[in-house]
Amino acid sequence: MIPVERDTVNVYMSIPIMPRLFSICRTNVPVLHPNVPPPPHYYADNLARLLSAVSSQYSDLLLDRERDYLRRVFGLSVDAHRLYARLLTRRGPLVRIDSLGYREVSDLDRALAELMRSSLVELNPATPADQILDVLTRDELAELFPHARARGLRKGTQVVRISARYPDRRTREIVGAKFPVCRVCDLDIVAIAQILFFGDSHTDLSTFVLEDLGMLRFETYPLDARHRQFGERSELDDFLEMRALRGTLHALESSWDRAVALEVLEALWRRRARRLLERVRADLVNRLGRSAERARDYEIALSAYGRTSRAPGRERRARLLNKLGDAAATQAVLEQIERAPLSAGERFFAQQFRQGRNRRLRCIPEQVLRLPDAPPNVSVESAALDALTRDGGAGRHLENRLPLGMLGLAFWDVIFSPIEAAFVNPYQNRPADLYWSDFRRARAPLIDARLRTLREPDAVAREVRAAAQTKRGVNSALVDWRAFDSQFVECATTAVPGAIWTAIFDYMLDDIEQTRTGFPDLALFFAPGRFQFVEVKGPGDQLRREQRLWFEFFARTGVPAYVLWMEW
Repeated sequence: MIPVERDTVNVYMSIPIMPRLFSICRTNVPVLHPNVPPPPHYYADNLARLLSAVSSQYSDLLLDRERDYLRRVFGLSVDAHRLYARLLTRRGPLVRIDSLGYREVSDLDRALAELMRSSLVELNPATPADQILDVLTRDELAELFPHARARGLRKGTQVVRISARYPDRRTREIVGAKFPVCRVCDLDIVAIAQILFFGDSHTDLSTFVLEDLGMLRFETYPLDARHRQFGERSELDDFLEMRALRGTLHALESSWDRAVALEVLEALWRRRARRLLERVRADLVNRLGRSAERARDYEIALSAYGRTSRAPGRERRARLLNKLGDAAATQAVLEQIERAPLSAGERFFAQQFRQGRNRRLRCIPEQVLRLPDAPPNVSVESAALDALTRDGGAGRHLENRLPLGMLGLAFWDVIFSPIEAAFVNPYQNRPADLYWSDFRRARAPLIDARLRTLREPDAVAREVRAAAQTKRGVNSALVDWRAFDSQFVECATTAVPGAIWTAIFDYMLDDIEQTRTGFPDLALFFAPGRFQFVEVKGPGDQLRREQRLWFEFFARTGVPAYVLWMEW
C-alpha cells in the first residue's frame, strides 16, 4: 500500500474495491500559492485519489492487467510514489534522468530503481532514434556526435544526419551512456483511469492543481456509482475503440481510402443503447460522411449520413441527394425532418430548402447607422454601442454570454442535478449531456417545474439574483462571472421582463447546443421593461443560420430586436 502521509490518503485507501455509492471528499486540502512549492505529498496524493476512486467505482470493469497496475502503484514506497506521480505530469514520451530534481524525493536513485523493478518505468527504452535525440540540445548533440557539429546547423538537420549515420540501437547506447532517459510504462492504463475518473480523454491531473490554486471552484453534487458512464466492460471497450477510430478518420480526411472507410462504417453501423456511446458514434459517423462527401464517394457519404442520430447528418443527406438529382429521396428526407426535427436548426433548414433561402429575412427588423469614418481602433460593435447609448441607457457587448449566463443562473440547481452519467467526478463545470439533444427530456420534470415557478411575478429576478449571489465564482460552462457582475445582473433582470426571459429559456432548453450561438451582439437597457437586442453588421457581413433562428424566435414572441447595418 502507498504509505499514509495524511488523513486524506487514509480515506482514499480505505475504499473497498467494489462498486458502491461513493463520495470523493477533499479534507485538509492545501491551498496552493503561485510560485510557492506545494507540500511534498501533493502530487502523490492527487494520483492516489484518482486511482482509488477508479478502483472503487469501476473495480468490476477492470481487467487483470489493470488491477495488477493498481496493485503495483499502491505498493510503492513514499519516495517512489512521489516520483511516479511527478513523472506522470511530465511531457514525454521520454524524460531525462538529470531533470528529475524534486525536493520531495529524498533518494532519487532508489526511487527510480523501485519504479523500474515494479515495471512502472523503463530506463533507456528501445525507442526510435529521433525521439531520444529530441531530448538533447544542439550543443549536447554536437558533443556526442561531432560529425553533426556545424555553425548555424539546425537541430532538425543534426537529428537527420545522426539518424542516417547510426542505427537506432547504437544511437541509444551513445545517448544513454551520458544522458540516460526513462519512459513511463502502461500509459494506456493511465489514460483509461483518467477517462473513468474525469469522464473524457482530455482532462488530466492538472485540474487538481488549478482548483487548489484557487483558479477553479466547482459545484458540489452527489456521485453515484449506479449512474456511472460505463455499466459494463464491453461499453468501456466500445468507447476506447471508437476513440481510436478518430485517428483513422483524421487520416481519411487527408488521404481517402475507400476500403478503410468501409471498415470504419461497419464498426460504427450499430446504434448504441447508452447515451454517451451513441453520441460518440453519431459524431464519428457524421465525420466519416463529411470526409466521404469531400472525396466524392457519395455512396459511403449517403450510407454514413443515413446511420447518424445527430444533426447535421440528415441535412447533409438531403443536400447531397438534391445535388445528385434524386428529388423524391430529397423530399422524403425533408418530410422526415419536418415530422421529427432533431433540432431547431434542422427544422429551419427544411423550411428554407423548400421555400427559398431569403424568404425569412424579410421579417427581420433592420436599421442603418452611418458614421463619418471607420471606427478608429475599436470594433464595429463597440462603435455601435457608444452611438446607441449616447443619449441615455446602458448596454453590454456580450453576444451569447447573455442568454447562456441567465439560463445558467435561473436553472443552476436543475443543471447540476444528479442525472444518469451526467456527473462522474467532482471537477465538472457542466453535466456531460448539457449540449445533447435529449438534455431537456432527461430532466423534464425538473425543467417543467422550474418554468412554472419562473412564470410567477418577479420569480426570474429572484432566482437569478439569488444564484448570482450564492454561486459567484463557482465554475460553470454557462456563466461568465466576469460579465455577470452584481450591477449587470440587477440591470438585466429589471429591464427585461421575466416573461421574456422565461420564453428565451424555454426556447434554449429545447436545444442548448443549437441556441448557444447566434444571439445578437448588444443588449441595451433603458428603463424597467424597456430593452433591445441588437445584432451589429459591418459592410459585407451576412446573417448566419443561428442568427436567423434567433430572429425568427424574436418575431414569434415579440422581443424587440433588430439588425443594425453599419456604414461609413
